[in-house]
Amino acid sequence: MKRFTFFLWTLVLLAPCFSLPLAANDAPYLGYLYPSGARRGTQIRLLIGGQKLWSVRDLYLSGGGVRLRKIVQVPNLPPVGGDQRQFILRWLDGLTRGEVNPPPPSPRNDLSEWRRSPWFDNLTELDEFEKLLLVRDLMTPRNSLQAAPALRQMVILDLEIAPDAKVGMRELRVVTWGKGVSAPKYFFIDAEPHFAESFFDRPDRSKSESVLCNQVPAVLDGRIMPGETDQFRVALEKGKQYTFTVVGREFQPFIGDAVPGFFQPVLTLAGPDGKTLLVADDEYFRPDPVMRFRAEESGIYTLSIRDNLYRGREDFVYRIALAEGFAPYPKGVNPFPGKPIAANDAAKQILPFCPGAVIGGVLAQGKTETFRFQGKKGDAVVLQVAARSVGSPLDGTLRVRDSRGKVIAQGDDTPSALNIGSFMQQVDPRIAFTVPEDALYTVELSDVAGQGGADYFYYLKAGAPRPDFRLYTNASYLNARPNSSDRITVHAERLDGFDGDIVLRCDMPYAKGKTVLRKGKNSAVLSIAAKLPFTRAVRPLVIRGEGKTADGKSLVHEAVIADEFIQAFAYTHLLPAGELLLGHLPLPRAKKK
Repeated sequence: MKRFTFFLWTLVLLAPCFSLPLAANDAPYLGYLYPSGARRGTQIRLLIGGQKLWSVRDLYLSGGGVRLRKIVQVPNLPPVGGDQRQFILRWLDGLTRGEVNPPPPSPRNDLSEWRRSPWFDNLTELDEFEKLLLVRDLMTPRNSLQAAPALRQMVILDLEIAPDAKVGMRELRVVTWGKGVSAPKYFFIDAEPHFAESFFDRPDRSKSESVLCNQVPAVLDGRIMPGETDQFRVALEKGKQYTFTVVGREFQPFIGDAVPGFFQPVLTLAGPDGKTLLVADDEYFRPDPVMRFRAEESGIYTLSIRDNLYRGREDFVYRIALAEGFAPYPKGVNPFPGKPIAANDAAKQILPFCPGAVIGGVLAQGKTETFRFQGKKGDAVVLQVAARSVGSPLDGTLRVRDSRGKVIAQGDDTPSALNIGSFMQQVDPRIAFTVPEDALYTVELSDVAGQGGADYFYYLKAGAPRPDFRLYTNASYLNARPNSSDRITVHAERLDGFDGDIVLRCDMPYAKGKTVLRKGKNSAVLSIAAKLPFTRAVRPLVIRGEGKTADGKSLVHEAVIADEFIQAFAYTHLLPAGELLLGHLPLPRAKKK
């Protein structure tokens, strides 16, 4: 029992470390953006939370189109006693009524013992959003078991979204004095109007009426705090079809100090009479739900969102996109080079096992796809499926049978030590085998659970082994002073037996680095030196790897940029990012003599 208690306290004490990306070093940590997006042509107040954010001086948004107008540092508000809390709340109430002077404090209190804060001392200078943050802090009980120290620091950014800003998902980072640039968080720019939840409802007052969204398409913004369920009233029309798409878990796919390690949103729709009509949880294997609904009557419906386990915290941020019509399930892109052969055509002929042959198809419910190929004794064959890795719900399995029907090779999941992407499991099958004799062979592709349907698309690559490699970084940022360096880890995924050296290079005019990832190794540390003086906040970097196969073929690949995160105290994942940025740190101040 003592050992178990010690283990629990160890997890509690290390929780702040688990919340950060593993390659955090001394860089700023951006834990969440609230709200998660904005309509173009508008101005918003963006609340960000994380660590090492006290010196934020700029932001970096992929694609541009946003202007930073103002930065407000939220002070670390200390816990206060009941009398001081009531005094501040009474003063704030008076300010809403136009009463500038503070109320008289209780005669039994010694004001010199009250806790100090810049916001306590300047209540009359706070704007409405800052007052709301202060009220929330004063009215929310502090629970050390629910606290997330990695999200404690907060900064408010006033943003102006250009009217012609490109619509879509972007990556937003913060740039700080002395700490450099952070890893990114997703930020959406939309053409549709946004409707935000009530930021905070004081428990000593009746809960305010939920927000009314009176048009579709639109976007609903919010976040879930402990035990909270958010509600929106939505005006829908009889006979029309609607799709409500949630992005929640994808904003923070892996949380280090929580189990199962991510936000699990649940959507519920109630009709005008208050009766529950529909509940949406996962969309196949994705924790973020999609609800498709046809309105049987016109009226005001209630859309609710909560966590599946009724958890909540500052980074359980979400957006719900409302659109007319039933949105189709997204189809992934063929990850293999070459134009796929349609599965229907491939089933009617013997597969062309030339390098790079790809078949593209959809697996029907309860069906097994079969293909044939003429095998030659001694030939090496590789079969690889891309389905779950490109967004398909298919959990594939492969079998190869000889002319007598005997299974000579089979494969199910192909785990990867790198765990690339936001998927919890690497379930796409890949098998490699040597053909035992000259004969006609049959390849069978099916779903492990016998599932299938229009959404169960796949790509099957067949051919001889092609030794190769892929490279991934463990961070999407480096921060260095002029004429100094920072280090980044580069991981290699070796394919089809490639086992040679890989020369890693960063060769930019303002930053250079080189090392060798040796034969048999799967990672190496690359030191990159910044050459130019401090002139710009961030600059892009590119890392390339060069290797040769056993027959002398040269291979050159650019590293996929990713950040390394931990899930539920245990599992590490690489989450791809758009670009690798070099943050320039200022030179240290000279010591006074």
